[in-house]
Amino acid sequence: MATRKRPRGALAAPPPAPRSIPVPPCKRVPATALVVDHFTARPPPPWASAFLLTHFHADHYGGLTRSWAAARIYASAVTARLVRARIGVDAAYLRAVPLGVAVPIDEEPGVTLTAIDANHCPGAVMFLLVDARDGSVTLHSGDTRAASGLVWGPGSPLSRAPRVNNLYLDTTYCDARYAFPDQAAVLRAVAAAAREAVAAPGARPLLLFPAYTIGKERVVMAAAEALGVSVRVDPVKAAILRACDLPDFDRLSYTELRGFVASLRPDRIIPTVNNRGPAAEARLLAHFRGLMGGGAKRDFALLSSYFGGGARQR
Repeated sequence: MATRKRPRGALAAPPPAPRSIPVPPCKRVPATALVVDHFTARPPPPWASAFLLTHFHADHYGGLTRSWAAARIYASAVTARLVRARIGVDAAYLRAVPLGVAVPIDEEPGVTLTAIDANHCPGAVMFLLVDARDGSVTLHSGDTRAASGLVWGPGSPLSRAPRVNNLYLDTTYCDARYAFPDQAAVLRAVAAAAREAVAAPGARPLLLFPAYTIGKERVVMAAAEALGVSVRVDPVKAAILRACDLPDFDRLSYTELRGFVASLRPDRIIPTVNNRGPAAEARLLAHFRGLMGGGAKRDFALLSSYFGGGARQR
């Protein structure tokens, strides 16, 4: 089949322009140029002063490559180590943030950032941002297992936090169907199932546990301890685990989600998952009707009894 030749001297047609991927509003911190858990914008937004990464799961760090040079990334020490080791981002673009310490964001004068353990996977944190310029307080939950006593309630880091104006909330399980058992009950059930599987005469079961690059470590360890066996991993997984300091606690359930919101009484909630427009956002926010409004008093004893005080995670 004959092909059409380009006339001599004619310029080749330019390649199609790459599709622009904007930063969703739920990934931006109000009144700043900070971007949270969004690295897929192409090209990276030139207006972004810095990026915040809550944890090392692909749906949050997706888009990061070893050639990243858009702006500095703030993350926990564990997450920063994983980003450096697994993706190869230049250390000059990573800033490790200690837990519980208000750190000034150099790129946003007047704004401080405090990383709070999110009780989710190794290195996962929530970001509490205080803007001295207008007095606003923003909490971005990332992915959080919002267990009473660890994330909220008496003695928790958030019990000492200023009143939250803007709560960017993980709404993955924002449905009453997802009232999961507490973590301790799940681990006991896993241990019992593992013992039952090997108890039958002649049984040689293969126990399979779905996992991520990081996450589900506690489930595997619960089964291993119940059976009195050791856990062996390949060199790649061993290197990943050496970079991690904390066990996995997975995601918050519906009951914990509502208890978390009631403990904070934020002025405003911005759903970060399944928020596909005004109608979807309204359906998500309906789950928190009566739990918002910063002027309300935080009664932790009442909240704990109302939302299931037995759901403490250790």
